[in-house]
Amino acid sequence: SKIQYFSFLIVFLVIDLSEVSSIYINNITTGIIFSMLPVVYADYFGRYSIGMIRGITHPFVIASNAVGPILAGYVYDTNGDYSIALLFFAVVLLVGGACSYLARPPRK
Repeated sequence: SKIQYFSFLIVFLVIDLSEVSSIYINNITTGIIFSMLPVVYADYFGRYSIGMIRGITHPFVIASNAVGPILAGYVYDTNGDYSIALLFFAVVLLVGGACSYLARPPRK
């Protein structure tokens, strides 16, 4: 519609193109991750366990999504930059990736 076209035009006039492209990249990758997680869980653990696995993991995902920005804001307020928070998030990501890589498949 004309309203959508007009709002899209305003976004390109107000926001730098690099910001718009980073928004698209972020939204696409987030959509891929959230749509792939249930598929990966079901493929790795089996469809029988998908509810239990998501029930165990999802509260941690929600908690980290809630606490992460607060922690980053606190680090910024105390140090003046996000370097320590980003380093902490990178270490947590690497530890989680290592744990996922080293996990043995469940016995069927």
